[in-house]
This record gives sequence, structure tokens and C-alpha cells, in this order.
Amino acid sequence: SIISQEEDLEAFSSFFERTVGHSMWSIQRAWARRLLKGSSLVLTAPTGSGKSTLVQAYSLYMASKGYSVYLVVPTRELLRQSVDRISSMASRSSTRVRIAYYDSSAKKDLREKALDAIRTGEYDLLATTSSMFTKISGILSERRFDIVVADDLDSLIKSSRNLEGILSLVGVSREEIELALKIASKKYEIALARASKDPGELEKRREEIEVLKAELALSLSRKRLGQLVVSTATGKSWGLRSKILREILGFEVGGILEYMRNIIDAYTQPGGDDIDSLEDLLKTLGSGTIIYFSRGYDDEKISEIINNLSQRNLRIGIYKPGGRSLRKFLEGELDFIAGKASFYGSLVRGLDEPLRIRNAVFIGIPKHVIPLKSYLADLRNLALFYKSIDSQDTYREIYRLLRRLPPTLPPVNKKILKGYAEAGESLRETIDLIKGWISSAIPIARQRCRDGIELGGSIIMCPGNSEPVAVIPDAMTYIQASGRTSRLFGGGMTLGLSIVIPESLELLSLLYKRLKRYIPELVFREYRELDLKGIRREQERSRNPRSMSGQPLSAKSVLMIVESPTKARTIARLFGSRSRRLIGPYSLYEFSFRKDDSLYMVSIIATMGHVFDLSTEGGVYGLIPEAGILIPRYGFIRRCQSCGTQYTDPVEVCRRCGSTRIKSSEDLLKILRRVSSEYDEILIATDPDMEGEKIAWDLYLTLKPYSKRILRAEFHEITRGAVLQAIISPRTISRSMVNAQIVRRIDDRVTGFSISQELQERFSMRWLGAGRVETPALSWVVERYNQYRSSMGYKLLLELSGYKVQVFFERREDAEAALKSALDSGVRIVGLAREKRILRPPPPYVTDSLIYDASAKLGLPASLIMRAAQDLFEMGLITYHRTDSTRISQKGFEIAREYLSKKDLADLFDPRSWGEGGAHEAIRPTQPMDLEDLERAYLEGEIPWGDLSWIHTRVYDLIFRRFIASQMSETEAEICTASLEVGGKSFSVEGLCSEARGFNQIYQVVRKIPEDLLKRSSGEYIAVSSAKISKGSLVKLITGGELVKIMKEKGVGRPSTYAKAIESNKRHGYVVESKRGYLIPTKLGITIIDYIRQKHPSIASEEHTRRLMEQVESIERGERNAEEVLREILERYAREDQRIARIMSIDTEAGTH
Repeated sequence: SIISQEEDLEAFSSFFERTVGHSMWSIQRAWARRLLKGSSLVLTAPTGSGKSTLVQAYSLYMASKGYSVYLVVPTRELLRQSVDRISSMASRSSTRVRIAYYDSSAKKDLREKALDAIRTGEYDLLATTSSMFTKISGILSERRFDIVVADDLDSLIKSSRNLEGILSLVGVSREEIELALKIASKKYEIALARASKDPGELEKRREEIEVLKAELALSLSRKRLGQLVVSTATGKSWGLRSKILREILGFEVGGILEYMRNIIDAYTQPGGDDIDSLEDLLKTLGSGTIIYFSRGYDDEKISEIINNLSQRNLRIGIYKPGGRSLRKFLEGELDFIAGKASFYGSLVRGLDEPLRIRNAVFIGIPKHVIPLKSYLADLRNLALFYKSIDSQDTYREIYRLLRRLPPTLPPVNKKILKGYAEAGESLRETIDLIKGWISSAIPIARQRCRDGIELGGSIIMCPGNSEPVAVIPDAMTYIQASGRTSRLFGGGMTLGLSIVIPESLELLSLLYKRLKRYIPELVFREYRELDLKGIRREQERSRNPRSMSGQPLSAKSVLMIVESPTKARTIARLFGSRSRRLIGPYSLYEFSFRKDDSLYMVSIIATMGHVFDLSTEGGVYGLIPEAGILIPRYGFIRRCQSCGTQYTDPVEVCRRCGSTRIKSSEDLLKILRRVSSEYDEILIATDPDMEGEKIAWDLYLTLKPYSKRILRAEFHEITRGAVLQAIISPRTISRSMVNAQIVRRIDDRVTGFSISQELQERFSMRWLGAGRVETPALSWVVERYNQYRSSMGYKLLLELSGYKVQVFFERREDAEAALKSALDSGVRIVGLAREKRILRPPPPYVTDSLIYDASAKLGLPASLIMRAAQDLFEMGLITYHRTDSTRISQKGFEIAREYLSKKDLADLFDPRSWGEGGAHEAIRPTQPMDLEDLERAYLEGEIPWGDLSWIHTRVYDLIFRRFIASQMSETEAEICTASLEVGGKSFSVEGLCSEARGFNQIYQVVRKIPEDLLKRSSGEYIAVSSAKISKGSLVKLITGGELVKIMKEKGVGRPSTYAKAIESNKRHGYVVESKRGYLIPTKLGITIIDYIRQKHPSIASEEHTRRLMEQVESIERGERNAEEVLREILERYAREDQRIARIMSIDTEAGTH
């Protein structure tokens, strides 16, 4: 129960304060809640956030309660520190616990005593290094622990054997591990099945996974597993091994992109082998400096350099496992310690000595060196290679293949190419093709690698004239190693200094590029420009609690709720990686960031849209008259997982498709209630519109009893800066927006249900319906269709030097005569006029203009355009797409300026805001990246493209070009107008006389006129490329884009309802959409609109709908009372609907007007 959980937390809090000497941070309290529930979990957070202190106190606390505890740490030094701290905690709190630990550098008798204790189990708390665990796993194989704490999972599960050993300690059997492995492997097979486009095979694999999952769940349900607590700062994912943890324990470890550090990063000119310069540098830095040698320096070379420095009276030593140099360094007997820059090395990960370690010197860039063949097994690297050598055809071929493959398939290909997996029949041809590209690339690399071939964040080289290799700067090792110089101390971060002596400035530049992904604010400063005296003073001050000023670091735990899983993943990826916590079918993605003196630990979960909607049962249309007011009745949303049909009342079988796979929002809300108490704050970050505000309100009411602080986070683009600002500056929920949504939804329900039921009964078709916006939209489609039908004739379709024109004739014989004339003689040029004209750039897109343009230029339906825009928004590539504001922010100006400067068009930059101030903004890109830049960023791993199709890229391209053009200056151009004649009909062609430098090059508003026309004189004829006759009309059928434009002009509908209105008409069978995007009413649609106009003229009336929209907006602005507006609306409906009239009558009797 909640009460018992709070009692457990308070008991542990009291213990923590006694043993540690201060109370828990808020983030530690959040973690403690989860720990005390006994479930396995991963604590992924920056070094210094208090993870180690918490798990040490928790280990001691649980051991004192009689639970068996095993603590595993990565290095001997951390083992000593952990045991010393736990012993100190036990002494301070008078806690009696038997602690056994094995230190391989201890004296023989102590080591033997520790082994005896391990064999006999005479301990309450066992502590070893991860390497020692590997050696004693046989001794522990029959032992079961209640709690296993793995401090730094990365070093522990590098091998499958270690992972199996750890899981067995908490009670997981080998058979269960095999089942989890099969499930993870089957998911790779699903990727293969998707690639083969075999639906039967895909369904088969899904069924196999369901069977395996059920078998694993049944097996695990029969036992009580111990608790596995994983504490990690880097959270490296280990492929199938991390998937095993996911399937068995319900969490997935992934990296974080946020690091708590207070470090000055600097560099010198290349020259790590210059002993004199190195000596001067070390003497200047002084005691407390670690020297990291990069790959390429072997033991012999390192010893030579260190011995040379030692002979120059520097107190320096080399770290060796089991040696004494590190201990001497930490105790001050040595001023400097040197070792290799290895990700798992003790000097990189195993030191937490804020008072002793101040500086880091890197001799050479930390890096990975990979054989070129293995490197090119990644299709993205292969594509970049061919792009870098200007082999565009091969590059395009590889790129197209990469975009065709499902996102999960390239890693599978990579495993096959490296020999770790077999290629199935469906993939063999693809694999052979890739092998051919790789084979062709190797000899080209040999020829060109002398000067280095830069590929994104890596470089291909031939060191010492050897075979070509890929050199990849190792940003993670640099972050971890330099992080030894800046640790949490006295509530703040100590100041560290990190100096890189690179092999070349090119490699330093590549390291910097990779580091910026993780630490955006990082800057490398030149060493000789540093104020070293000032830095040393600040280093001393940051290590002296008495002289520290300002507030200590605070930590806050936040639960963020969004609508879409894609949105959740994108936000988490901006700050973290793939760490997630699984609760049933729901994922909580976890990340962290630091802002000023605050650390935020955020979990993010998706609701899949609304959680409540108006019920269809009780009252009338979900409205219940009570105590003089009308109360809308809401129910949980149940959604069929097979066909997507939605219900608000209890249902076990889908009435549409018969499926029993019904998912209810009630399940999600139970989970949210359960986890809410773990967080200091809940932020609801649904979309910034009325629908998003209503979702936020529903969640607020549901979770209010479980959380003291629930607020609204609003952002209009999913970028790191925008999300960060929304988290640190939340607002309250807008009740006026919520009320406006409620009124609009009730109107939709009353309109839709009352008339829909009448239509269904009148025409005996259960799928019929009508709506406030869709019905006027249907009437315009029918009107245009009638105009089209009444203006039928014949079109002569001509092509003149690539320019297509249409000439209309009422009679077929006239069209045929014109066709013969065009084919025999061509088209006569009547005249050619030239004029100077100022071309003005168009404003950036809003919802209706985007739909109009994309419909006209790309031939896409409105629903597909909006779906693509939604995906682009959730991927963080564009700003919010449901908007009628043309305003551009300062951020937008910066994007345009940067892009135009990059394209040498800076002189054409002319920033325009295009609209008034406010929170909303036009649709624009979030980064200065055109399609080519987007491709490069995807190939270099800077952005994940996922399932973005050609439709997404075309829509993005339109949005990007239109926005950039809107921020460019006007263009003076010469416009040519050619007057032409064929078959007695005159027409004209207009275009640019010549290409003009300006925005028209980015976003074309006027195309260039054919050169053939410009070269000819009046009276001459120009030949046609093609000519034919087709039946047509002087009036075009309406397109989705045009219909949206009319809706906007007439004030019917809003950005969130434009596409839905069209889709509703299509779904009801009133309208069909042609391949070219034209909307054509069906016979049923014409019949229905005639009936509604006759029986319910107000519904089909655009004036009535516009008035309603204005009323809703007045509520949103806080100018009108929602209840008053709702009463006015219902009173109007009461004249046409007896059920509403009854409700109003009852309500009146209750005493209100």
C-alpha cells in the first residue's frame, strides 16, 4: 500500500541520514522509492549524481535487515573506496553487518581469509571487482542473493558468461536466459521478414515471439527473483545481452548524453613525443595530474617516455594492475601517474578522488582503430566512403538501399558481413551486392589514404604504410577520463583541467565534432592562452568547502508525459540514449541533464493520445443534466489493436473486426498512478493546442492525489533547447483552453450523434455520419463537382519545350482541328512582351498553405501530408505543424542566416517576422539542414531517420525551401509573357526571361520560360513536343489542398480539423480521391448533402459553423463563459432534435437558464 511504502521510505531515509551524515537528495529519494519496492532497475545518471552513495547505503541497510547482498564494482580502487565507505557508514550508525571483500592486491593471508568467507557464505554483504566475479563465479554458482548491485554494468557484462552468472545469482535459470535470447533473436528475424516483404513469414515470427514470451513469463512467475540494481554513468548497450535484461527484468540499458563536469578543455600544438615540452607542461600543471597515452603507444614506448621524465626529477609512475604506483599517487608520494586511455581502464573509470586529481593530459587523441573492411560493413559508412571519393552513382545506389531497408535490418547486415550471422535466402543477393561494393572500396582506399580520407567523424588512414584502417576519435573515453578531474564535492563540482596533445589538428577537430554531440557547450581553448594561475586558484577554491560560494547542486526527478512514443524517443535521444524502464507494455525512457546548479532526472512516457472521451452511454450523447447544469460524462478510451476502432464504454470484442485485442487507457493510468509518487514533479508535455491542453487536464485530475506538483510543459519544436526550456519553465494548465475543447467536443458529439443516427436509420447504413466541419466541406466538394459537370468540353494538351499547357474547347471538332494544326504547323507566336517585376518571397507555411502546396506540387492527400508533418515534428525536424501563425522567432532567423551563409547567399538574408508576437510560430525547420544536409547527418549518425519515407523527405524539402525563401530579400526579375495561338484560341505562357539570383532559386514561384520561345519572333511557329485531346472541363475538380484553403477562407475548421474533415467524408463513402488528388463526390455523398440541406440546414451552413468557431475561440481567450456558450448551442439544437429539447427542458426545470 502507499502508506506502507511511505513508512519504508521514511525508515530508510532516517537510516541514510544517520549513516551518510546528511539527508537524501530528491533524486536519491526517487530512486530509493523504486529500490524499496524490490524490483530490478537501472540507475542511469551522470557521475556525481549520488548513485554510488545511495546504493552503498541501500546495500548496508538491506544487509542489516537480513537480506544477502552482493556488490560488484569495476576496479580494485573503487572496491577499496566502496568497502571503506560502507564500513564507515556502519560504524557511524552502529550497524552490525558482516562484510567480506576480496582485494587481489592485499596480503596473502587476507586474500585467503576472504576466499574462505566467500566459500562458506559467512557474510551478509559481499563485495568484489567484476574481474574477481569472473574468477569466483564457480564458487558462487549455487548461491542465491536477495540483492545484487552492479556498479558500472559495462565492465561487468562485456561477456555473455558474466551476464549469465549475474542473472543466476538472482535466481534466473539458464533455460530462462535461453528463452530470452531466443526472443531477442526472433526480433532480428522479424527485421529479416520485413525486408523479404513476406507477410506470412512476418506473422509466423510474431506468433513465435508471443509463444516464447508466454513461456518465459510463466516460468518467471513461479519463483521469486532477487533484485538486480544496475548503476551506470555511461550505460553502454551490449546488443543481445542488453535485450536479455529487457526480456527478463524489464529494463534496457542505454547511454546518456549528459555529463556533470566542470572542466576547462584545452589543446597544444601536435608533438606528444617532445620530451622537453612535455616536461615543461607537467611542471607547470603540478601535482595531481594523470597522463593518458592513446592507442599507438605500446608499453615499451610509454616506459621510455616515463623513465625519461623520471630522470628529470619528476615524481611520476606508470599504472599497472596490482602495482603500487596508483596508491602512491593517491597518497601524494607521486605527483603524476600515467597509463593507457582505455575505456575500461582503472585510470579512466575507477577513480573518484576529488581532492587529489586536478588535471588530465592526453598524449594523442583517444581513439578506436578498426580494419577498413569491418568499418565499411556499416552501410552508412560505405555510403559516406563513396560520397567522399565523388562516386555519386554508387553512393546513390547504396543510399537508396539503406533507405529501403527496415531500420532494424542494417545492424543485421553488419553482423552477417562480419561473419557473426548467416545470411538467409532473402538477404543473400543484398549481402553479395554489399560485399562487391566493399571489395571495390579497399583498393581505392589504399591509393588515397596517404593524405587521409575524412568520413564524417572518422578518418581512413594507412599508418606506417600498412593496410587502410578507420580511425575514430573515442569521445566516450575522453569524457570518462577527463571526468576524473571534476567530481562532486561539498555539494558542487570541483574544477578540472584537461589538455590534449593531438597527433594532428585534423584528428582534434574530429574529436571535437564527436564531443559536441554529448556536451554541446564544450569548447577547446589553446593552452598558451590560458590563465593558469587563475585556474589553479579556482581549482583550490572548488576543493575547499569553506571558500565555496553559491548554492550546492540540487537534483530533481521529473515524470514527463507526452502523447506519442516517437515523440518520447526523440526527446530522450536529445538528452540520452536507449535507457528505458518497461512496465507491462509501456516504456519509460530515462535521461538527465544539468542546468546551472540543478540536475534533472527525467522519465518520459507516452499516452497514445487522449485518455478520456465523451461516453456514448448515460444521459443524452454523453450529457447528463444534474443540479441545474449539464455534466459531460467521460469514459476510458478502449482501442482495438487490430483495426484501430475506438470505444469509450466497456467492450471485450471489437464490433468492427471481431478482435479481442482491446487496449484500455485505464491500464496506462493505473501505471501512471503507481509511479507518480516516485517523482518530485510531473510535467505534461502534450501538443501545444486545445487537444493537448485537454489531455493535460485529464491527466492532472487523475494524478493529482498522487503528486504534489503537476504542471504543463509547452514547446513548439522538439529540440534540445526548446525541451530544456519547457522543463525548467513550466506553466499551469489553461482552463480556458480546456473549456473551449470541451464545448467543441460536445458540439461535435451532439452534431455527429444526432444527425448520424438519423442518417443511419433513414438510409439503413450503419457507417453514415455528419459533422460540424465535414458537412460544409462535403457541400463544397459537391458544388465544385456540379460546376465541373456543367462546364464539360475538350482539352487540347500541348507540350512546348518541356512547358505543358492546356487549351479548352467546347466542341470536339474544334479541338480536333486545333490538334491537326498544332501537329502540322506548331503553335503560332503572336507576340513576346518583357517587363521588369519585383518578385516578393512568400510567407512561411501555416497548416492550410502547407496542405495546399503539398497537394498541388506533390499530389498528396491532406491526411498523408498531415501525417508526414506530424512525423517530422515528432522526429524533431520541424516546428509544430498545426498552426495558423506566420510568425518567425529569433531562432528561425538564426537558422536562415546560418544556412544562407553556408551557401554563399548571406547578402540575400532579409529577416522577416511575418506575424505578431506570441508562443505559436509558422512551420519551419528546426535546424539549418536541407535535404543533402539531412542525408549527411543521417549517415554520420547525428540524427536517426527511422522509418521516414520519400513522402516525409519531399514534405520536409517543401517546408525547408519555403521557409528559407521567406527570409530572403525581394528579387528584381525580367518576366517574359509569350502570347500564343492555336486553332483560333489564344493563350499565354509566362516565366523568367533568364535565371535571376535570389529566393526563386530556393523556392520557385516563377519558372523559366522555354528558350525556344525567346529565340523566335512574332508570326513564327514553334513545334510541339506532344499533343493530344482529352475530355475535360473548364472548371477543375477540387483538390484536398483547395478544399482546405476554402475552409480557412470561410472560417470553417481549424488546423487540427482540416485533414480530419476530408478523411471523415472519405470514410463515410461520400467522397473518393483520385490518383491525382481530386475529390469526387459519390452518388451517396450527393444524396446525403441534399438530405441534410433539406432537414438540417444549420449543419450544412458555413455561417453557422463559423459562428460556432468564433464562440469557441472566445472561450479560449477567456472572453466568454463556457456554460453560457454551451447553453446557446444546445438551445439551437433543441429546435431540431427532440432528445436535446428534452435535456434542455429537464435542465430548465432544474432552475437555470
